[in-house]
Amino acid sequence: MSEPWKVVIIGGGFGGLSAAQHLNSNVVDVTLIDRRDYHLFQPLLHQVATGSLSAGEIASPLRSVLSRQKNTRVWLGTVVDIDPDSKLVFLADGTIVPYDSLIVAAGSQTSYFGHNEWRLMSRITKIGTFIQSSPYAADCGAAWRAVVG
Repeated sequence: MSEPWKVVIIGGGFGGLSAAQHLNSNVVDVTLIDRRDYHLFQPLLHQVATGSLSAGEIASPLRSVLSRQKNTRVWLGTVVDIDPDSKLVFLADGTIVPYDSLIVAAGSQTSYFGHNEWRLMSRITKIGTFIQSSPYAADCGAAWRAVVG
């Protein structure tokens, strides 16, 4: 019997977690690498901010989510480099992880195209939306008008 195909997944968000779950097979050996040891369900983050849910209700340990998959291991680490020619992933702690197939699901970050002042406006808009949809909106209205103008 030949060695299982080595699949490395970078990122334990929606994409990485879904890929790992779909690779539940004894013909592949899966290593999921993330800098956090939990999967955060971000669509419900606002409910934690308002106190409707606790943080533990929207964050699940990656090892627990994938615990039934005997072909999958979860490593806590930060990827600092990838060598596609040698098929190696380099972690910040010096660990080198070989792979046959690599899935990069590291998430995204909003680009403001060189206009970093837009980042502040995005945050103010989000705060305003939160305050306006809050059950305390009437109490916060005067403070919100003072901040935004």
